[in-house]
Amino acid sequence: MTTRVVLLGASNVTRAFPVLVETARRLCGGPLDVLGAFGNGRSYGLRQRWFCRELPGIAACGLWEAWERRPPAPTMALLTDVGNDLLYEVPVPDILGWVEACVQRLQQAQARIVLTPLPLPGILAVSAAKYAVLRATMFPGCRTDFATMRERAQELDRQLRDLAGRRGLLLAEPRPEWYGLDVMHLRRRHWPTAWPEVLAAWGGDAPAPAAAPLSSWQRLMLRLLSPERRWLFGLERRRPQPAGVLPDGTTLALY
Repeated sequence: MTTRVVLLGASNVTRAFPVLVETARRLCGGPLDVLGAFGNGRSYGLRQRWFCRELPGIAACGLWEAWERRPPAPTMALLTDVGNDLLYEVPVPDILGWVEACVQRLQQAQARIVLTPLPLPGILAVSAAKYAVLRATMFPGCRTDFATMRERAQELDRQLRDLAGRRGLLLAEPRPEWYGLDVMHLRRRHWPTAWPEVLAAWGGDAPAPAAAPLSSWQRLMLRLLSPERRWLFGLERRRPQPAGVLPDGTTLALY
C-alpha cells in the first residue's frame, strides 16, 4: 500500500527536500504519496513574501483540499520550522492555533506526526548584536526587541511541547550542533544524519523495503518543482499537482 508523507515547514525543509524524500523512502518503502507545504520564509498562517515570491500560509493552503480528495492511506507527517512566525511578529497563541489546526486534520487520518520544537539553546545563546544583524538581513520588517523575542521564543517552545503532550505527537529534539551560525538552519553536512534521526519515529517494527537512492538529476528535479499556487512579483502562478513523479511511482505534490 502507498504511504502518504506530509512535510510542513519552511527553509529547512526546502533546503533538504531531496534528503527528506530519500529518508522517507528508506523508512517507509515506496512508492510514496508526498504532499508538501514549505518554502523559504514560509508562515504557518500568513500569506508571506520572500523577496519576489509569495506563498499562502500552510494552514490555509491547497494541501488540505487535496488531502480530502485522497483515499485513506497510512500517513506520516513532519511539522517543523515553526519559529518563523515569531519574526513576523505573530502572537504565540495564533501560531499555536495554526499548528494545532494542521495537527487536528492530520490526526483525523491517524497520522504519525513528528514535531520539532525550537532550537532553543542556540536561540538563547544569540547576542543582542547578532540578533540585530539577523533580524535586519533576514526579517527586515520585524521590530520586536531582543528581550521580547527571547521571551516569546521560550513561550512558543513551551507551548509546542505542551501541544505534543496533549496530542500524543512524536517530539524530535534538535541537536544544537546541527545548526549553523544563524541558529535557524541545519548545516548541510548534518542533513544525512539529522533528518533520519528526526524521522526515525516513523519507522515500524519491520524494516521497510530497500529503496534506491535518488540520482543527481532526481535531486535536481525535486529542487525545481513548483507549488500549486504562488505569486511572483505580485502575479499569481498556478501549477497542476502532482508536480513530479519518481521512477518507483512516488508522487510529489507541493502547495
